Amino acid sequence: MSNTRYATRGSPLKHERFCSAPEYERGILATFVAKKCSLIGDSKLAALLWFLQQRSLVLSGLGEVADELTAQLPANHQTSLKTSESRLAEQLERLCVDPEFGFADIGGLADPVGALTAYRARCIEKAREQIAFTTIAQRMFELLDFAFNTRSMVLAEGDSRLGKSRAARTWCEMHPGLARYVEIPASNDDRTFYATVAESLGVAKGSSYNGQQINLRVMEVLKNSRLMLVLDEAQFLWPQYNRPHGTPARIQWVKTLFDAGVPMGLVAMPEFSRWQQLLVEKTNWSDAQFRGRLSRYVRLPLLTEQDLTLIARQLMPAGNVTCIKLLVGYAISSKCNASAVAETLKSARYRARNDGHSEADVTDIKKAIQEDQLPTERALLSMAKQRLRRNGRGTSADTPPNLGGVSAAAVFDGSAVDEPHLPEHAAAQ
Repeated sequence: MSNTRYATRGSPLKHERFCSAPEYERGILATFVAKKCSLIGDSKLAALLWFLQQRSLVLSGLGEVADELTAQLPANHQTSLKTSESRLAEQLERLCVDPEFGFADIGGLADPVGALTAYRARCIEKAREQIAFTTIAQRMFELLDFAFNTRSMVLAEGDSRLGKSRAARTWCEMHPGLARYVEIPASNDDRTFYATVAESLGVAKGSSYNGQQINLRVMEVLKNSRLMLVLDEAQFLWPQYNRPHGTPARIQWVKTLFDAGVPMGLVAMPEFSRWQQLLVEKTNWSDAQFRGRLSRYVRLPLLTEQDLTLIARQLMPAGNVTCIKLLVGYAISSKCNASAVAETLKSARYRARNDGHSEADVTDIKKAIQEDQLPTERALLSMAKQRLRRNGRGTSADTPPNLGGVSAAAVFDGSAVDEPHLPEHAAAQ
């Protein structure tokens, strides 16, 4: 029997007929919530509606919100609320879209505004607990706080694997509903770009919309709300090909939204500035108007030893001092970034699970470094050297970061664990 077609009373079953089933529908359209918020006039109540709308977009939806709110009630109230004619999840959905249905109309909750405010605060605290407040996170939070409170446009540039994306995403989670995180796609496809933004907002769902239709709905929501966009991988806002008389369409889109009152947080690799300069040099477009709209620019520093220790503690809260030092020592002597800690710990935990252990120990971490991380690092380094030789260049630039003379190979034998060192440029941060 075919995997895609099944016989039903002599005729094939077409899967497409189920695509529009209500069970697959998820999320409240942001366009409706924007209209409802315009009638409220209270920023705190509007924030609660946007919070509910964003929560409706995830898989568990408002059902999870209703369950957690119900769990805070006395047992007798829980029973009456669950068996009532209108379930709480349905009331929360109606609250977001029905202009005649207010917070006071929610049955079963003595103080709906207080209950939802407390639940939102718990979600914010939960997000806060999931991040290590490194130098990078602190700089990112300060920058995005400024943009949010002053409704400005800001730009943060930094090398890869510093944790800037994690910080941006967490900051948005700590402003639930009011700040939307978007990872800009690398393609030049306009529809993909607009659809990515639309997905974070909860508009223009479905494959029947073309790029322009999606963009119109995105613009409508953002112009009629007080939401903030945080655009990660913002270097891809610049076109990936040059046209002598062309303009950077995505940058112009950002500029148009900002002029309409939408605060923007741009998070990018250093390529952002380089591609901006290249575009100006190769085309007739001037970046003066875009530069004039940037209120703040931050070049993120490298991670310090203290930062890496915070990350290791966050990822391995039950780890002893030796485990933490081993993770940090390898990160310092190798890549000097957050991913070195995360990837090493991932390999160590995989080994521990295979051995029937609940958590990795020093032995697992040493094996992960020696047998997983170092061979991978050497292989990648060899590939880079071969590429440079083919291009007729030397290999000195391929030498991996050296932290005060500590080699990566010295980490797993314990010689670099007690006193890990930082390179001069990192120690100066």
